[in-house]
Amino acid sequence: MRKLVLVLTTLGLSWMANSHEYIVKAKLYQHDKLIGSPTLMVNENESAEISLDSLANNYQLNITLNEVDEKSVKVATNIRVGNQAVSPEMLVNYGEEASIIIEQEKLSLTVLRRN
Repeated sequence: MRKLVLVLTTLGLSWMANSHEYIVKAKLYQHDKLIGSPTLMVNENESAEISLDSLANNYQLNITLNEVDEKSVKVATNIRVGNQAVSPEMLVNYGEEASIIIEQEKLSLTVLRRN
């Protein structure tokens, strides 16, 4: 049993050592007006969620990040604005802002790699 625990602990630590942590700075706009700017800490391959209720719509964003190379990350999203939902994926260079527009709603993301 001790050997099993040691093997599982070693596997878990090696997985964590290979996983990256990211800072995601998001900006949510409604009719070109900034309505929220949350910042998230996101681990690679783990989903994070942002929810925001505005006067006109409810926003929900699920985001998962996967490193592509030392300069960029693939961002998989599931965005729900009111009754509309889209699931775009995009390649984002670290430190550069990328945007998604759904009718009058806009989401901008800047991703920084922590480790």
